Amino acid sequence: MLASGVLAVFPADAGTQAELDALREELRAIRAQREGAWLDEARAAEVRALVQDVLADAGTRASFRADSPAFGYDEGFVIRSGDGSMLLRVNMLGQARFVWNNNWQPTGSQPPAAVPDTGSNRNDQNTWGMETRRAQLYVSGHVMDPSVEYMLGVAYDTQPDPYFLLQNAYGMVYLYVRKNFGEGFTATLGRQNAPFTVESTLFNAGNTQMGEYSIFEYRAGLGQQTGLNLAWTGDQVRWQGGWFNDVARIPGNIAQWDSLFNAGVALASRLEWKPAGTWKQFTDESSYRGEEFGLVLGGGVAWATGRAQNRLIGVDVAEFAATGDVRVDFGGANLIGQVFWQDDVLGTEDQWGLNLQGGVFLADAVEAFGALSWFDVADPKWFVQAGGNWYLDPSHKLKVTVMGILPLGGETVGAPAPSLTGTGVADVANNFSVLAQIQVMF
Repeated sequence: MLASGVLAVFPADAGTQAELDALREELRAIRAQREGAWLDEARAAEVRALVQDVLADAGTRASFRADSPAFGYDEGFVIRSGDGSMLLRVNMLGQARFVWNNNWQPTGSQPPAAVPDTGSNRNDQNTWGMETRRAQLYVSGHVMDPSVEYMLGVAYDTQPDPYFLLQNAYGMVYLYVRKNFGEGFTATLGRQNAPFTVESTLFNAGNTQMGEYSIFEYRAGLGQQTGLNLAWTGDQVRWQGGWFNDVARIPGNIAQWDSLFNAGVALASRLEWKPAGTWKQFTDESSYRGEEFGLVLGGGVAWATGRAQNRLIGVDVAEFAATGDVRVDFGGANLIGQVFWQDDVLGTEDQWGLNLQGGVFLADAVEAFGALSWFDVADPKWFVQAGGNWYLDPSHKLKVTVMGILPLGGETVGAPAPSLTGTGVADVANNFSVLAQIQVMF
């Protein structure tokens, strides 16, 4: 106040005024600098807090490593021990579907057994219903050592298939211990897929293109057997070979030794060559958009002989059978071709079978597919399957399948074998079938 009064009474000259203005500018600069420093400190504090949050989150994620106790999702829901010596993984497959059949049913005036059934005593019938096709739970992991793996699966299926022969009952799929020796070599002892066909390399029906095993697999596959299987996987070649209790699908002999049914020798083996693509992309049958081109040529053999008290057991009581196949992935489309042969069955002619299957993605989540199979001694000989998949999530874990099945070439008014009912056809004289299925798998 005194300075202001003095300045008012004695006005400053031009030089003094300029000096005062310079002092005021310097004061404002100092004040702005101090305020900026305070703001920088506040920002630094915020950055430090953010870094701490990121580090905390990183620490949480690091707990999912094999050397930390953790649980989470890694190709299934997993629990790991802190030292990495123990791992438990849980996986699931669920399928529910609606099936509609058009078939020939007796009118009530069945002819005597000695009279040929010409079809005049039957009429057109429509039957339909819903079922829980598959409900399967798997527990796997390793014990004491990551190189010692185990697998246990429990299933409930409403229809039998090559890999689970029980109907409307609980049972076991997979029960084995596997030793990984490194360099691609493994040995597996227990219940497992017998190596033979394309679909024997798939984990379960959820990995098939049609949400169900093919007609070809129902008629030619060996299913699951109990035995010792050796395997080697390289960059371009992989091989499996096993000695099993049996290589015939006999419901009473699904898991245990039995003096009446075990074959004296029951061997199955499969060899594959992959000149293009990755093994991972062939863990299921579809080829999704964005995948690289892949090609696999494969083949399998099965041989079984009985002891004196046993009948000869193999594929449909044959001694020897073989299959050859080719798989091509185009990244949005695929083709599968298979051929089957087995030696004469109880003095009859050799048997042959063929399968041609493929699909194409019409959109990122919509796939159309079809299959044509033929077996020379079957009735009917031909089956056509066609339909589509709608994938409801990007990981392809949830999908809806709609498919039609048409038998062709039946020489009599007979019925497809009851073992084919799992595909959706009727176990009476079948004209055609339609099914709609939803599948969830993780």
